[in-house]
Amino acid sequence: MTHGGKDVDFPIGYPAYLAPECLDQINDTIYDKRDVWAMGIILIEQYTRHSFWTTSDVGLMFESLWTLKEWEHETDIWHHPDINTLDINPSVLKLLQETQQDLEIEAFRQFVLKCLQVSIEKRWDITKALQSSFFASGLVSTTATKWVKGPILASDSIDLDALDAVHDADQKDIHGLLKELPAFQVYNLWKLAGGDVELDLVKRGVFLSTPIIKRLPRVCIMPDGTEVGDRVTDTAQLYSDAVYVLGYKELYQRLKEGKKKVDNDKFEWDTDYFKLVDENDVNFLLDEQEDTSDADSHTSMDAENDMVFADETVVASPTVESTNMPTPTTPSSSRSLNRTLSASMGRSRSASSLSINSNTSIPAQQQQQVNNKLPLFLREQDINYQYYRQTLFSELLKQYPASRKEILHHAKVDIPPLLRGKVWAAVLGVRGDLDYEYDQINKYIDMGADRQVSCLDSLCAPFLTLNFNDEAIAFACLQKFIPKFLNNFFLSDNAPVLQEYLAVFRHLLSFHDPELSSHLDTIGFMPDLYAIPWFLTLFTHVFPLDKIYHLWDKLLVGPASLPLFAGIAILRQIRDTLLTYEFNDCIVLFSDSFPKVDIEKCVQSALNMCKVTPPSISTRVHGPVNEASQDTEHLSNQWWQEPIPIETKKTELAPRLGIQDLSKILSYSLVLDIRSESEFVKGHVVSSMNVLTTQLASYANILKKLNRKYHVVIANQGEEGPEYAAELVRKNFPRTALLQGGMDAYEATLDKSIHLCHCRPQKQTTAGLKGKGSEPPFVMWRCKVPPPLKK
Repeated sequence: MTHGGKDVDFPIGYPAYLAPECLDQINDTIYDKRDVWAMGIILIEQYTRHSFWTTSDVGLMFESLWTLKEWEHETDIWHHPDINTLDINPSVLKLLQETQQDLEIEAFRQFVLKCLQVSIEKRWDITKALQSSFFASGLVSTTATKWVKGPILASDSIDLDALDAVHDADQKDIHGLLKELPAFQVYNLWKLAGGDVELDLVKRGVFLSTPIIKRLPRVCIMPDGTEVGDRVTDTAQLYSDAVYVLGYKELYQRLKEGKKKVDNDKFEWDTDYFKLVDENDVNFLLDEQEDTSDADSHTSMDAENDMVFADETVVASPTVESTNMPTPTTPSSSRSLNRTLSASMGRSRSASSLSINSNTSIPAQQQQQVNNKLPLFLREQDINYQYYRQTLFSELLKQYPASRKEILHHAKVDIPPLLRGKVWAAVLGVRGDLDYEYDQINKYIDMGADRQVSCLDSLCAPFLTLNFNDEAIAFACLQKFIPKFLNNFFLSDNAPVLQEYLAVFRHLLSFHDPELSSHLDTIGFMPDLYAIPWFLTLFTHVFPLDKIYHLWDKLLVGPASLPLFAGIAILRQIRDTLLTYEFNDCIVLFSDSFPKVDIEKCVQSALNMCKVTPPSISTRVHGPVNEASQDTEHLSNQWWQEPIPIETKKTELAPRLGIQDLSKILSYSLVLDIRSESEFVKGHVVSSMNVLTTQLASYANILKKLNRKYHVVIANQGEEGPEYAAELVRKNFPRTALLQGGMDAYEATLDKSIHLCHCRPQKQTTAGLKGKGSEPPFVMWRCKVPPPLKK
């Protein structure tokens, strides 16, 4: 940075440890011998427990160094007649001058004298110092008994009587809690309690800056630029090694208040939002999380141990109990709770509102937990909560990678900001010799690339800010992050990948908000015009970093499709505005003045939608590596299992549903069969309805009154099915999807859970009513068999 000190007009180093030749600035040679001088001063200070110099005045120290430099050719500098005139500590000088009776101490003294030779030629270099008999004689070892550790600490000079004394037992208990924490965690809690170092130092008069007007010259003579007037240096920019004591009074008080809270006043901190169950809806995340857990159990990463803590509760530290903190549940206990809830669900016919306006009805016990849960930004400011979360994650990180499952479980609630970087790395599965792997990458030689990859800088920003002093971890996180969420996005030709991603995004928008989707489709405002920067940077191009942290906290522990739902959640927060806008208005809105978005509501809305969305709707051909491999394993020669061409996806407004997801949503679905009447009679899905596509306008309102959560279209192979599903979207039917493969796929996958119905369908018509205009009254056939019970 300074070219070995050549580019600055002052010596590089801490004044008290500078060698005499540093003041000459003659050249950049023999820099290792300057370090040997500094090592000698450090060793003698450690032994004598006194500073080498008796003054902290830089000018006096430099004068003494100049004098030593002038005595360079003296035979024995430390016995010079005028040595006592220098500002050297008498205790240090005594050790340097007097021969010691103890052989070990004398060997140490001789070693220090060699390091403190003023003459550069006579002073040892690092190699000779390491080869000294002082190290070979066994004096320097971890088992030595005569050497006493006595470092010079700033805290040794603190007057304990002047500090706030710890009086009562409560403060002593809290002091014990803080004593067990690392210094950076204590400092973080101190800041949460209202501590501000800069403000505190300003009050002490440390940051008194010289006004700019006083630092300007009175006259500047042109053209040579000579300045006339006092040139005052701003002392606030100069280094100061003064020590100031920060008080803990406020922190003790806040921790004490949290300790006295009764159980009724505490909120439930460990609610797993991914696994809350609506008794009248589906939760695909339950199966996905269990599948992920099972998949991880077969990998070497988690083969070391299934659970670090075998019991039903996790106690981060014995001291945590004394603060009345709740203990988190393990994943096993959470799953057992969900099984109980799922088993208690009976057959329900309660009406559901549209997806856009639906309010999840969570069981009473869990609903109370959600209501009592504080917002995320308040939890991040709660000292007692952050103490609990920091302690918990610190213990789990010590056990990583064996504790990865538990880290994932607790990270779904929230992640303490102080440990976010390390927790993200654990969630992504980063492990190994990261520094070595990062050093193997050529980062310094220009390879002459003919193109650059855009948007990667935005993706790197969150990882770099959280690991600014450890680039290896940041890079390893990026390596794990991209294959999961942005697989193949940065190829030289990424058009097919990006176009498929946007097509799936459009389908999901139609699935959850058909009114908004059909409106944007009508005015021609396609996702290509606004959503590409969202997904290429995973919203880092849209939101500031403080919001990105909260959003990525959930993305990292969620499925790979969660960013798609986050994009829909953003649109839904401004849907009222979008529904009134035309194409040009939307362009201006997204390019100039994008409205503010509540990121916490966005995350909750995205999770709500992700839970009730069948995975086959969001599956992509160019998806994550594990997702693509699973698809190819079950691939057969059946026509409905062939990948849908991207051009076909782009033209369709409604998504396609995989047959593997039908059984789970069948009891919540209205199945509309648009095949011919004769085909419907030969065999159909249980409780389905056979309708005519041309009469949709006549019976659309009647179907809406049934208030079913899902609307599944069954058609023969061809274009009629996608077009009819698109019409349902335009009629604002929520969660509409076309069954991929139709009855061919259904009949090929019959099992105990789903079967083909051959009942004689019941005819329903509007014989007593007139059709609209010249249209005849509509006729539909309905299966008599009721839908299966909800699971």
